Amino acid sequence: MVVIVGSLLPGESPVMSAVAKLPVSDKVLHFTAYLVLATLAAWAQRGWRASIWFAAGLALLGAGLELAQYFVPGRSPEVADELANVLGVCCGLVAGRCRPAD
Repeated sequence: MVVIVGSLLPGESPVMSAVAKLPVSDKVLHFTAYLVLATLAAWAQRGWRASIWFAAGLALLGAGLELAQYFVPGRSPEVADELANVLGVCCGLVAGRCRPAD
């Protein structure tokens, strides 16, 4: 929910102004958010196949949110943001599935 709301807030909102002041690239924020989401999704699944489906869904969610930013004042879709999202999803999938056996 935080990722969806954060992705669709207007560019001049207080939250986005505060995020812009962080000493980190927005690409790092995109990567980290989707890394966490994909890791949690992979942990919740029993096998690789379901985890991959969830990962694909997260990548599509990221793409949809990027496209939706076209309609949000002060925001614009960026291919680099979606690439950071997908990289985060891929790393999260691996991190979530390649864990030590219980």
